[in-house]
Amino acid sequence: MQNDKIGIEADNATEAALAAPTFQVCLLTATKPSRLAKRIELDADGNPRKVTGGDMVEGHAQIRQFSTLTDFAQFLETLTPKQALTYGLPAKGDGPIVPRGARKEPPAGKQFRTKESFVWPAGAGVMMVDYDAPHGAPTLTKEELFSCICDAVPALVQVQVLLRPSGSSCVFREADRQQVYGVNGQRLYFVVDDAQRIPEIGAALFARLWLNGHGWLEVSKSGSALKRAPADGLVWQTNRLDFAGGAEMGDGLYQDRGDCILLGGDEPCLQAGGVGRLTPQEEHDFDVLLRKAKEAKASEIAVAKAAYIAEHAPQEAERRGIEVSQAEYLVRAVLNGAPLDGGWPLHLEDGTEATVAQILKEPEKYNGMYCCDPINPRPDQRQVAWLKLLKSKPEIFNHKTDTWYPLQTAKSVLHVVDDKYVDLAEGVAREMRKHGEFYLQGGRICTVNDDGRIVGLRNEALLHEIESICSFVGFRMENKTPVPTPKRCPEKLGQRLSELAGTGGVHLPELAGVSKHPIITAKGVLVEDEGFHTDSGVLLINPSRNAWQPIPRKPSEAEIIEAFNTLWGPFHLFPYADINAQSVALAAVLTAVIRPSLDVAPGFMFTAPSAGTGKSFLAEAIGYLAGGFSITQPPMQPVEFDKTITALLVKGQGCYILDNAVGTFGTGSFDAMLTSGKSGGRLLGSSEMVEAGRALWLITANNGQLRGDSNRRILTCYLDAKTERVLERKFSFDPRGVVQAGRGEIVRAALTLIQAWLVSPECRAAGATSGDFSQWRRMVAGCVDWLGQVLAGHGDKLLKGADGEPPRFVDPAPMLQQQLLEHDDERNLWGEALQAWADLATEGITAMSARELWALVSDNLSNARPVNATERLGAALGDCFDRPVTSPRQLGKLMAQKVNSPVDGLKLVVCGTVNGGGGKAAKRYQVVSSLFVDDDDASGATA
Repeated sequence: MQNDKIGIEADNATEAALAAPTFQVCLLTATKPSRLAKRIELDADGNPRKVTGGDMVEGHAQIRQFSTLTDFAQFLETLTPKQALTYGLPAKGDGPIVPRGARKEPPAGKQFRTKESFVWPAGAGVMMVDYDAPHGAPTLTKEELFSCICDAVPALVQVQVLLRPSGSSCVFREADRQQVYGVNGQRLYFVVDDAQRIPEIGAALFARLWLNGHGWLEVSKSGSALKRAPADGLVWQTNRLDFAGGAEMGDGLYQDRGDCILLGGDEPCLQAGGVGRLTPQEEHDFDVLLRKAKEAKASEIAVAKAAYIAEHAPQEAERRGIEVSQAEYLVRAVLNGAPLDGGWPLHLEDGTEATVAQILKEPEKYNGMYCCDPINPRPDQRQVAWLKLLKSKPEIFNHKTDTWYPLQTAKSVLHVVDDKYVDLAEGVAREMRKHGEFYLQGGRICTVNDDGRIVGLRNEALLHEIESICSFVGFRMENKTPVPTPKRCPEKLGQRLSELAGTGGVHLPELAGVSKHPIITAKGVLVEDEGFHTDSGVLLINPSRNAWQPIPRKPSEAEIIEAFNTLWGPFHLFPYADINAQSVALAAVLTAVIRPSLDVAPGFMFTAPSAGTGKSFLAEAIGYLAGGFSITQPPMQPVEFDKTITALLVKGQGCYILDNAVGTFGTGSFDAMLTSGKSGGRLLGSSEMVEAGRALWLITANNGQLRGDSNRRILTCYLDAKTERVLERKFSFDPRGVVQAGRGEIVRAALTLIQAWLVSPECRAAGATSGDFSQWRRMVAGCVDWLGQVLAGHGDKLLKGADGEPPRFVDPAPMLQQQLLEHDDERNLWGEALQAWADLATEGITAMSARELWALVSDNLSNARPVNATERLGAALGDCFDRPVTSPRQLGKLMAQKVNSPVDGLKLVVCGTVNGGGGKAAKRYQVVSSLFVDDDDASGATA
């Protein structure tokens, strides 16, 4: 149906469109250059050709508002080639646009067209899908394209979607109306209710197009494998231009893209919450598809790289004054991912050129400027790559191809003389300190990769890192003159450096932990700058490269409530058994955010009566909040358990999940690791130790039980779905996806709450804490307890739990001791044995050696129905062992371990000796009151 007024053909949708939420876009009108879009003209032979448009240097930004998609379609028809749209809005509103150049701030009343200067609208906004067919392949019809997109986002079937051919489509000759260019591509436009989630929706759309078989790789001239799909995956940026005004026509040509077409249903906008985030399985499958696609393109990539090297190496050799073979080596290394070296040329946005060495010499001056792509520079694209120089690893980011180019700082030259490895090792250590990317952890040299994992350096890996920062030169004699000769890094040098590291001789900074977000240190200092923080020993990195949002220094009550709802949002619907379980869960969430700041912290166990309650979901969501995790199922045997823990520690993560633990959980070595922060394990086949570092430990189990002292080192969170048909439960949301997509905001919320607690009068009045996990008790447990009081009167403003009630919280720290008293089966069984022994005093039996005790109770060690004190003592002692007791020696070992261990007011003490046979003295034991008898005086009466 044709609507003549607005020029929209209604296809599969009602003519009377429903009113969408009001939404805004930004109209950019260029003054320099005079044209933004392409120009299509006829050459001297009458053949059509396309002339590329220009990057916007100067112009004007104007925010335009619309009530319906049909109004927006009418607006599209009015645009010209000198205009373009962005779907992010200028942060300063309407006004002139000027080039950034070397300026840090724009002149008064003006603004840059940088990513930082444009923001997604608060509320509804337009999402544009840009489709271009693969080279040499037929273009999808509008029906095929819409069906393909809806397969990836099914909710779009019900939503109004506007379709229009791309800006260079549908060009004809004036003389004979013959078509020169058909439909080369298409644009889809639709309204999203939450514009700030457009990048997230776009990422899910792009990945699912691949998963549905619609993705492909395109090999660039330099041999890069560019990911492609029916939706361009790189357009969802706040300042990305949409050349919606069509192309400029040369003489003898005209363009007719026809009417806009309305597809889909009657819903005025897409609900962002209805677009499911990628599941971990989808992410894995997507990665597999990409890897296989690259393998299939390997030969084509190799051919493209060879052609690029053949073309550019001679030019580079001439520019640098080096041999072509040397230039080929340099260019090939860069194409294979090596950093751009100091001599690499860059074409800056202001029209000047500079080398990598020059911009690294003045990083403050050049940081934030734009330039051409370093590998494929085009004079008409001087604003596609962004210089990020004020970080430990300076880089250039091409936002058009989503490519990062690392920059190589100059290597230091070290002289190798007579194999003096001690002096040479000290020289390398000095360069490592200057380089700023090497650390010590547990006596080993390590570095941190881009994902935030701590990587221990040994053997070949250490030598490789040394060669990345140092060049080695030896000398040979020619005519009695020493001539410098390049040398490889001596193999013994790595061994010597490792030895120095073990004794602290390399003097590298001691790395306590790594954080992928701002931190609040144990001293209460808020740290928001990337880099190594000397006072806390924490390295802050920003893998996402998104700007961190500032943390309020003194959060208001409204900010506290908003922050709590943001933080608790992914976790509020789990079926917590009681207030204690909610408190432990909140403590785990807060610990995940500030674990790098704490010297030690308790572990957390999530347990439930049966499978399917959400334990693993909860643990993994917390793991994603911590910045990523490694997960495994722990073995039951202690030796294998310790090996498993060591294997996990090698991964260098900040969070580890021991999933589906079976039996009673806890070992002495694991307890020591939690309380010392230093324990670890020995690498297989090596004498080198790997330390736990500042990691968060999460355990899941069905009907989980803790053993011994693990009860005061691991907090237990009980989940109870209160149904016998647990496996039939349906989860209405995926907390893992919620955390992954919104991690930045959730982290900010957690830090806001901790900051609010630390500056509160209650925190100042609380004073210092002591005992195990003292830093954690102050910063996390104290915060949970305080929030329970602060939020108590605001239940109507808080997210409701699975039971429909607002959350409640108490201090989780006392639960550690409470767990020890209530759930330590070993302790309780020993308490029963002490009480039975004390009861024997009425029969005149007090002190006994192990052999005397064996003679008394050996017949009752497996008595299931004890009656008198002797039988109860035998049964209780038998229950203290995991296996049958067959000798008095076993009883003797148990008593030696339990001496002076009080339980319920009783304890066992040594009260003398007796002839144990063979001329050896055997200890005698008796039970006394632990309330009145000193450990060194067991001469008093029995209990």
